[in-house]
Amino acid sequence: MFAKTMIRCVYRCESMNNKRKHICLYLLVGILFAGRFRMVELAEAIQDTQSVELIISNVSLEKKAIDPTVEQGRITYKLSEDARVRVCLYDRDDFLVRIVTSKEQPSKGYNTVTIDGKDDRDRWLPPGAYTYVIEAESLDSNRKTSYDIKDESHGKMLTLRSLTYDDKAGKVEYVLPKAAMLRVRVGMKEGGPLLITPIDWQAQSAGRNQYIWDGNIGLSNVDFRTNPMIQLNLAAYSLPDNCIIIRYDKQPSKMASISALQQTEKRPSKAVSHAMHLHAIHPMHKCREPRFSMDFPSITEFTNDNVPIVSGNVPVRITVHDHDKKFLQDERFEIVFFVDFIFLYEEEDGISPATYFLKTAGMNEGKHFLTVNLYSFKDHIGTQTKAIYVKRATK
Repeated sequence: MFAKTMIRCVYRCESMNNKRKHICLYLLVGILFAGRFRMVELAEAIQDTQSVELIISNVSLEKKAIDPTVEQGRITYKLSEDARVRVCLYDRDDFLVRIVTSKEQPSKGYNTVTIDGKDDRDRWLPPGAYTYVIEAESLDSNRKTSYDIKDESHGKMLTLRSLTYDDKAGKVEYVLPKAAMLRVRVGMKEGGPLLITPIDWQAQSAGRNQYIWDGNIGLSNVDFRTNPMIQLNLAAYSLPDNCIIIRYDKQPSKMASISALQQTEKRPSKAVSHAMHLHAIHPMHKCREPRFSMDFPSITEFTNDNVPIVSGNVPVRITVHDHDKKFLQDERFEIVFFVDFIFLYEEEDGISPATYFLKTAGMNEGKHFLTVNLYSFKDHIGTQTKAIYVKRATK
């Protein structure tokens, strides 16, 4: 026991470099031999020190994004010794959604574990990014370690490269420097409204990507792709280096809901050493563009293509959907009105439901566009545009 203790002290001494450690070890061995210690005890002591630290290294993911209905994710890692290993999958809010263990006990050297894209009830996981954490425990249960680099690599604001837009095809092309959460917004220049958010923080792989926008903002027979006032805004923040993206070309049946996945166990977090993007901090269920309805309660007359006919002072009612109302009110929001994409009126203290009276006096008779934006103070914007037909009041 004395031999083991002394050799451990030499190996763990942080003030010594490797050369000095070896010299001390040789001297200690000589002393032990001089004291007639048994060779067996010495061999056991040296062997014991060689596995003092349990290490997971050389971690790699074969493919960053998978469609689990046709392929599995493969994570390869290296162990410094035989150990019991489990891989924990966490959702974007760091709730544990799945524990994966190997059929055979992982051994010293390289090992591989597969991710099948299902939860513990054999349901497909919702599409999105999942952090994987590898945990290992020595066979004698004296040492534990884990591989988790999320706090070092997650939530950094990214600059998209080679951004191009083909307005005729509606094709947006861009290069992501690394896997990221991406948002695409379409709006009008010079202080105009937001018109649509076609991609609302979706996980995407690094490299060249593209998105096809058909020019639709919810109005029939209107294509905004070639409008010179249209502008696209793309924003992205980094996903953890230890994450796997699950997506589906065709949504499968028996898919788990996000709320059903969340359990009480959460991923242990560390201090973050870099500034986090605002939307990387939001809980997943509070990071989306809010939805609302816009209607005209006093209107009873419509055109042949179902456009409301308005005249005089027209009440416009705005009602936030129940699912979004609480988080939007907690963040506080304002309601902004635009006519033909030009600023009209702003209500800074937004409530729901809210009624605004649109004054049509001075507007040309004919079709116009009424756009409403709900701006939260934490950069969540709901938008809706409706066509109206202004009819001059008859005397």
